[in-house]
Amino acid sequence: MIKIFSEKFDEDIEIGELANFIYRVRKDNNYLGDQTIESIKEELMKTRDSYDFLLFYAFINVRLVGLLLLNINTPRFGFIWDWYPYVIPGPKEDVVAIELLKNCIEYAGRDIDRFEVAFTIETEQDKTRYIQYSKWFKALNFYRIAEEATMELNLENKEFEPLPFPENIDLKSIKDADLNDLVDCAYEVFNTSQDTIFLALDEAQKQVMVNKYFDTSKPIFEDASVILMKGGDVIGFVVVNPDGNEAEIRSFGIKPKYRKKGFGKNLLKLSLSFLIKNGFKVVYLDVTLENKPALGLYSKLGFKISFTSNLYGLTCD
Repeated sequence: MIKIFSEKFDEDIEIGELANFIYRVRKDNNYLGDQTIESIKEELMKTRDSYDFLLFYAFINVRLVGLLLLNINTPRFGFIWDWYPYVIPGPKEDVVAIELLKNCIEYAGRDIDRFEVAFTIETEQDKTRYIQYSKWFKALNFYRIAEEATMELNLENKEFEPLPFPENIDLKSIKDADLNDLVDCAYEVFNTSQDTIFLALDEAQKQVMVNKYFDTSKPIFEDASVILMKGGDVIGFVVVNPDGNEAEIRSFGIKPKYRKKGFGKNLLKLSLSFLIKNGFKVVYLDVTLENKPALGLYSKLGFKISFTSNLYGLTCD
Protein backbone atom coordinates (compact mmCIF):
# COMPACT_ATOMS: atom_id res chain seq x y z
CA MET A 1 0.00 0.00 0.00
CA ILE A 2 1.27 3.44 -1.00
CA LYS A 3 1.20 6.12 1.71
CA ILE A 4 1.65 9.80 0.88
CA PHE A 5 2.93 12.44 3.30
CA SER A 6 3.50 16.15 2.78
CA GLU A 7 5.24 19.02 4.55
CA LYS A 8 6.72 22.41 3.83
CA PHE A 9 10.13 22.26 2.18
CA ASP A 10 12.19 24.36 4.60
CA GLU A 11 15.43 24.28 6.59
CA ASP A 12 14.09 21.54 8.86
CA ILE A 13 14.15 19.06 5.96
CA GLU A 14 17.19 16.77 5.76
CA ILE A 15 18.59 17.74 2.36
CA GLY A 16 21.12 14.90 2.35
CA GLU A 17 18.44 12.19 2.34
CA LEU A 18 16.58 13.87 -0.52
CA ALA A 19 19.79 14.26 -2.53
CA ASN A 20 20.68 10.60 -2.03
CA PHE A 21 17.23 9.52 -3.20
CA ILE A 22 17.29 11.75 -6.29
CA TYR A 23 20.84 10.62 -7.11
CA ARG A 24 19.74 6.98 -6.96
CA VAL A 25 16.68 7.56 -9.18
CA ARG A 26 18.68 9.50 -11.77
CA LYS A 27 21.41 6.86 -11.78
CA ASP A 28 18.98 3.95 -12.09
CA ASN A 29 17.27 5.72 -15.01
CA ASN A 30 20.59 6.54 -16.72
CA TYR A 31 20.19 10.33 -16.71
CA LEU A 32 22.61 11.21 -13.92
CA GLY A 33 25.20 12.77 -16.23
CA ASP A 34 28.09 14.32 -14.29
CA GLN A 35 25.97 15.10 -11.22
CA THR A 36 27.07 14.05 -7.76
CA ILE A 37 25.22 13.84 -4.47
CA GLU A 38 26.91 17.11 -3.47
CA SER A 39 25.82 18.92 -6.64
CA ILE A 40 22.24 17.69 -6.14
CA LYS A 41 22.36 18.94 -2.53
CA GLU A 42 23.46 22.36 -3.77
CA GLU A 43 20.67 22.34 -6.37
CA LEU A 44 18.08 21.49 -3.70
CA MET A 45 19.34 24.15 -1.27
CA LYS A 46 19.26 26.83 -3.96
CA THR A 47 15.72 25.79 -4.89
CA ARG A 48 14.57 25.74 -1.25
CA ASP A 49 16.05 29.16 -0.52
CA SER A 50 14.59 30.80 -3.63
CA TYR A 51 10.93 29.78 -3.48
CA ASP A 52 8.17 28.36 -1.27
CA PHE A 53 7.48 24.66 -1.76
CA LEU A 54 5.41 21.79 -0.49
CA LEU A 55 7.23 18.44 -0.47
CA PHE A 56 5.30 15.21 -1.04
CA TYR A 57 6.72 11.76 -0.19
CA ALA A 58 5.48 8.34 -1.28
CA PHE A 59 6.27 5.30 0.90
CA ILE A 60 5.63 1.59 0.46
CA ASN A 61 5.88 0.16 3.97
CA VAL A 62 8.85 2.17 5.33
CA ARG A 63 10.66 2.54 2.01
CA LEU A 64 10.74 5.92 0.27
CA VAL A 65 9.71 5.34 -3.35
CA GLY A 66 8.75 8.79 -4.64
CA LEU A 67 9.21 12.56 -4.23
CA LEU A 68 7.40 15.59 -5.62
CA LEU A 69 8.04 19.34 -5.20
CA LEU A 70 5.21 21.85 -5.63
CA ASN A 71 6.06 25.55 -5.94
CA ILE A 72 3.42 27.65 -4.16
CA ASN A 73 4.90 31.13 -4.57
CA THR A 74 2.10 32.50 -6.75
CA PRO A 75 -1.40 32.81 -5.22
CA ARG A 76 -3.87 30.24 -6.60
CA PHE A 77 -1.13 28.62 -8.74
CA GLY A 78 0.86 25.44 -8.09
CA PHE A 79 3.91 24.75 -10.24
CA ILE A 80 5.13 21.16 -10.12
CA TRP A 81 8.91 21.44 -10.33
CA ASP A 82 10.65 20.33 -13.52
CA TRP A 83 10.95 16.58 -13.92
CA TYR A 84 9.14 15.74 -10.70
CA PRO A 85 7.96 13.34 -9.41
CA TYR A 86 11.09 11.28 -8.87
CA VAL A 87 10.07 7.64 -8.52
CA ILE A 88 12.06 4.45 -7.96
CA PRO A 89 11.92 2.52 -11.27
CA GLY A 90 10.10 -0.79 -11.24
CA PRO A 91 6.69 -2.43 -11.75
CA LYS A 92 4.92 0.09 -9.46
CA GLU A 93 6.59 3.18 -10.90
CA ASP A 94 3.55 4.44 -12.82
CA VAL A 95 1.19 3.75 -9.90
CA VAL A 96 3.42 5.60 -7.43
CA ALA A 97 3.88 8.60 -9.74
CA ILE A 98 0.16 8.97 -10.41
CA GLU A 99 -0.69 8.53 -6.73
CA LEU A 100 1.80 11.26 -5.78
CA LEU A 101 0.34 13.64 -8.36
CA LYS A 102 -3.22 12.80 -7.38
CA ASN A 103 -2.54 13.42 -3.70
CA CYS A 104 -0.74 16.66 -4.48
CA ILE A 105 -3.72 17.96 -6.44
CA GLU A 106 -6.24 16.87 -3.81
CA TYR A 107 -4.24 18.32 -0.90
CA ALA A 108 -3.07 21.58 -2.47
CA GLY A 109 -6.28 22.03 -4.46
CA ARG A 110 -7.91 23.52 -1.38
CA ASP A 111 -5.90 26.70 -2.02
CA ILE A 112 -4.84 26.23 -5.64
CA ASP A 113 -7.04 26.13 -8.71
CA ARG A 114 -4.37 26.00 -11.40
CA PHE A 115 -1.52 23.49 -11.67
CA GLU A 116 1.23 23.67 -14.27
CA VAL A 117 4.39 21.72 -15.11
CA ALA A 118 7.19 22.18 -17.65
CA PHE A 119 9.25 19.41 -19.23
CA THR A 120 12.55 20.88 -20.40
CA ILE A 121 13.91 19.14 -23.49
CA GLU A 122 17.67 19.55 -23.84
CA THR A 123 18.82 16.05 -24.85
CA GLU A 124 17.59 12.98 -26.70
CA GLN A 125 17.24 11.33 -23.29
CA ASP A 126 14.85 14.08 -22.21
CA LYS A 127 12.62 13.21 -25.17
CA THR A 128 12.38 9.64 -23.90
CA ARG A 129 11.66 10.77 -20.34
CA TYR A 130 9.01 13.15 -21.64
CA ILE A 131 7.00 10.28 -23.12
CA GLN A 132 6.78 8.58 -19.72
CA TYR A 133 6.17 11.72 -17.66
CA SER A 134 3.51 13.15 -19.94
CA LYS A 135 1.64 9.85 -19.64
CA TRP A 136 1.43 10.32 -15.85
CA PHE A 137 0.07 13.84 -16.12
CA LYS A 138 -2.38 13.03 -18.91
CA ALA A 139 -3.81 10.28 -16.68
CA LEU A 140 -4.95 13.08 -14.34
CA ASN A 141 -6.35 15.26 -17.15
CA PHE A 142 -3.42 17.64 -17.55
CA TYR A 143 -3.40 18.99 -21.09
CA ARG A 144 -0.59 20.36 -23.24
CA ILE A 145 -0.71 24.16 -23.27
CA ALA A 146 2.25 25.12 -25.42
CA GLU A 147 5.86 24.56 -26.34
CA GLU A 148 8.03 27.28 -24.82
CA ALA A 149 11.51 28.27 -25.96
CA THR A 150 14.21 29.67 -23.71
CA MET A 151 16.21 32.10 -25.85
CA GLU A 152 19.61 33.59 -25.04
CA LEU A 153 21.67 36.49 -26.32
CA ASN A 154 25.38 36.84 -25.63
CA LEU A 155 25.96 40.54 -24.93
CA GLU A 156 29.75 40.49 -25.17
CA ASN A 157 31.03 42.63 -28.04
CA LYS A 158 27.45 43.68 -28.84
CA GLU A 159 26.16 47.21 -29.38
CA PHE A 160 22.58 48.40 -29.59
CA GLU A 161 21.73 51.94 -30.64
CA PRO A 162 18.08 52.70 -29.97
CA LEU A 163 16.50 55.48 -32.02
CA PRO A 164 14.83 58.46 -30.34
CA PHE A 165 11.15 57.91 -29.60
CA PRO A 166 8.60 60.42 -30.93
CA GLU A 167 8.26 63.59 -28.84
CA ASN A 168 4.83 62.54 -27.53
CA ILE A 169 6.25 59.26 -26.12
CA ASP A 170 7.87 59.48 -22.69
CA LEU A 171 10.38 57.07 -21.18
CA LYS A 172 10.29 56.36 -17.46
CA SER A 173 11.89 53.92 -15.04
CA ILE A 174 9.53 51.22 -13.91
CA LYS A 175 9.98 52.39 -10.31
CA ASP A 176 8.17 55.63 -11.22
CA ALA A 177 5.08 53.87 -12.58
CA ASP A 178 1.83 53.17 -10.76
CA LEU A 179 1.39 49.41 -10.24
CA ASN A 180 -2.28 49.47 -11.27
CA ASP A 181 -1.36 51.20 -14.55
CA LEU A 182 1.31 48.58 -15.24
CA VAL A 183 -1.06 45.72 -14.48
CA ASP A 184 -3.79 47.17 -16.72
CA CYS A 185 -1.29 47.61 -19.56
CA ALA A 186 0.07 44.07 -19.16
CA TYR A 187 -3.41 42.59 -19.18
CA GLU A 188 -4.25 44.32 -22.46
CA VAL A 189 -0.88 43.40 -23.95
CA PHE A 190 -1.06 39.68 -23.21
CA ASN A 191 -4.79 39.26 -23.73
CA THR A 192 -4.34 40.49 -27.31
CA SER A 193 -1.13 38.54 -27.93
CA GLN A 194 -0.38 35.06 -29.23
CA ASP A 195 0.93 33.96 -25.83
CA THR A 196 -0.92 30.66 -25.55
CA ILE A 197 0.13 30.18 -21.90
CA PHE A 198 -1.56 33.40 -20.81
CA LEU A 199 -4.58 32.85 -23.05
CA ALA A 200 -5.16 29.40 -21.49
CA LEU A 201 -5.93 31.01 -18.11
CA ASP A 202 -9.34 32.08 -16.83
CA GLU A 203 -9.93 35.73 -15.93
CA ALA A 204 -9.03 35.42 -12.25
CA GLN A 205 -5.83 33.54 -13.10
CA LYS A 206 -4.87 36.18 -15.69
CA GLN A 207 -5.15 38.88 -13.03
CA VAL A 208 -2.87 36.92 -10.70
CA MET A 209 -0.34 36.43 -13.49
CA VAL A 210 -0.12 40.07 -14.62
CA ASN A 211 0.50 41.10 -11.01
CA LYS A 212 3.29 38.51 -10.83
CA TYR A 213 5.09 40.16 -13.76
CA PHE A 214 5.82 43.18 -11.54
CA ASP A 215 6.41 41.35 -8.27
CA THR A 216 9.24 43.10 -6.43
CA SER A 217 10.00 40.11 -4.16
CA LYS A 218 12.37 39.09 -6.95
CA PRO A 219 14.90 41.91 -7.58
CA ILE A 220 14.22 44.09 -10.60
CA PHE A 221 17.12 45.72 -12.43
CA GLU A 222 15.64 49.20 -12.62
CA ASP A 223 18.13 50.71 -15.08
CA ALA A 224 16.98 48.29 -17.80
CA SER A 225 13.32 48.05 -16.70
CA VAL A 226 11.61 50.82 -18.63
CA ILE A 227 8.08 51.90 -19.49
CA LEU A 228 6.71 53.87 -22.42
CA MET A 229 4.02 56.45 -21.72
CA LYS A 230 1.83 58.63 -23.89
CA GLY A 231 -0.24 61.32 -22.23
CA GLY A 232 -0.08 59.62 -18.84
CA ASP A 233 -1.04 56.23 -20.28
CA VAL A 234 1.38 53.28 -20.01
CA ILE A 235 1.65 51.84 -23.54
CA GLY A 236 4.61 49.48 -23.17
CA PHE A 237 7.10 48.03 -20.71
CA VAL A 238 10.10 45.77 -20.24
CA VAL A 239 10.92 44.15 -16.88
CA VAL A 240 14.42 42.74 -16.23
CA ASN A 241 15.64 40.58 -13.34
CA PRO A 242 19.37 40.32 -12.55
CA ASP A 243 20.86 36.85 -12.20
CA GLY A 244 24.55 37.23 -11.39
CA ASN A 245 26.26 38.45 -14.56
CA GLU A 246 23.22 37.32 -16.53
CA ALA A 247 19.78 38.91 -16.79
CA GLU A 248 16.27 37.66 -17.49
CA ILE A 249 13.71 39.64 -19.43
CA ARG A 250 10.78 38.63 -17.27
CA SER A 251 8.08 40.48 -19.16
CA PHE A 252 7.80 42.72 -22.20
CA GLY A 253 5.00 44.09 -24.34
CA ILE A 254 3.41 46.94 -26.28
CA LYS A 255 -0.30 47.77 -26.34
CA PRO A 256 -1.95 46.66 -29.60
CA LYS A 257 -2.70 50.22 -30.75
CA TYR A 258 1.04 51.01 -30.76
CA ARG A 259 2.38 47.84 -32.35
CA LYS A 260 4.09 47.69 -35.76
CA LYS A 261 5.60 51.13 -35.21
CA GLY A 262 9.02 49.92 -34.09
CA PHE A 263 8.36 50.82 -30.45
CA GLY A 264 8.85 47.29 -29.14
CA LYS A 265 12.13 46.69 -30.95
CA ASN A 266 13.43 50.11 -29.89
CA LEU A 267 12.41 49.56 -26.26
CA LEU A 268 14.26 46.23 -26.17
CA LYS A 269 17.34 47.82 -27.74
CA LEU A 270 17.28 50.48 -25.04
CA SER A 271 17.00 47.87 -22.29
CA LEU A 272 19.78 45.75 -23.81
CA SER A 273 22.07 48.77 -24.10
CA PHE A 274 21.64 49.44 -20.36
CA LEU A 275 22.50 45.80 -19.61
CA ILE A 276 25.69 46.03 -21.66
CA LYS A 277 26.73 49.27 -19.93
CA ASN A 278 26.25 47.57 -16.56
CA GLY A 279 28.45 44.61 -17.43
CA PHE A 280 25.88 41.85 -18.00
CA LYS A 281 27.22 39.08 -20.22
CA VAL A 282 24.08 37.15 -21.19
CA VAL A 283 20.37 37.91 -21.31
CA TYR A 284 17.65 35.29 -21.65
CA LEU A 285 13.86 35.08 -21.92
CA ASP A 286 11.02 32.62 -22.46
CA VAL A 287 8.55 32.73 -25.35
CA THR A 288 6.03 30.24 -26.69
CA LEU A 289 6.79 28.91 -30.16
CA GLU A 290 3.18 29.68 -31.05
CA ASN A 291 3.84 33.40 -30.43
CA LYS A 292 5.29 34.07 -33.88
CA PRO A 293 5.46 37.90 -33.68
CA ALA A 294 7.44 37.86 -30.42
CA LEU A 295 9.64 34.98 -31.59
CA GLY A 296 10.45 36.86 -34.78
CA LEU A 297 11.31 40.07 -32.94
CA TYR A 298 13.68 38.34 -30.53
CA SER A 299 15.35 36.48 -33.38
CA LYS A 300 15.97 39.73 -35.27
CA LEU A 301 17.75 41.10 -32.20
CA GLY A 302 20.06 38.08 -32.15
CA PHE A 303 18.42 35.82 -29.56
CA LYS A 304 18.92 32.08 -30.20
CA ILE A 305 16.87 29.17 -28.88
CA SER A 306 18.83 27.28 -26.18
CA PHE A 307 16.20 24.65 -25.43
CA THR A 308 12.46 24.13 -25.40
CA SER A 309 9.95 22.99 -22.77
CA ASN A 310 6.57 21.35 -23.11
CA LEU A 311 4.07 22.97 -20.75
CA TYR A 312 1.04 21.17 -19.30
CA GLY A 313 -1.76 22.60 -17.19
CA LEU A 314 -4.79 21.61 -15.14
CA THR A 315 -7.54 23.90 -13.89
CA CYS A 316 -9.44 22.54 -10.90
CA ASP A 317 -13.15 23.20 -10.47
